[in-house]
Amino acid sequence: ENAVVKIAEKCEEKDTIISNSEENIIFQATYKESTGCKTSTVHGHGYMSTRPTERASMKDQLEEQARATVAANQKNQELQEHIEKLNDKLENQEAESERKLEEKLQQFKEEESRKIQALRDEFMAALQENTQTTLAQTTPKSASIPEAAKQVEIHATKIPSSKAKRSLSQTNKNYISSHNLMNAAVKCIRTRSQQV
Repeated sequence: ENAVVKIAEKCEEKDTIISNSEENIIFQATYKESTGCKTSTVHGHGYMSTRPTERASMKDQLEEQARATVAANQKNQELQEHIEKLNDKLENQEAESERKLEEKLQQFKEEESRKIQALRDEFMAALQENTQTTLAQTTPKSASIPEAAKQVEIHATKIPSSKAKRSLSQTNKNYISSHNLMNAAVKCIRTRSQQV
């Protein structure tokens, strides 16, 4: 009875309901005062506590299992969210690295295109220069055309046909055709691109 009174006084002091552990502390102190024992063993509540029924203990177990299940589900959900965040982060990193790789590849292609264009321009300039020089060499002056024709006639009559063929083939060897120049330029471009 003293314990119940003290618990009620404590509740009025705090203006709240006190916890089970505080009730137990008050009960133990009151029990020691009323019996005068000095031992610190914890005593049961006696008439204040009742033994839980099978249904109540089953209910407590189910509630505990439900709390444990809720806690486990919450932890699993947190882990799942964390995994999803990590997967998103990984996908973002992969996309970023893919984008950087594409940029590097595009830069490389542009650089190769510039190099090929420079070689093409260089080749075309060399080809044009060569055709201009060959045209300048092959076009005779208009005043000297009759003289050249006369000299050819004179030489043609004096030189036997076998020697004429040889001299003609030697002049052909000295002349560089545009086809030969094109082949040489293509070979030059291939060797340069293989070196790069």
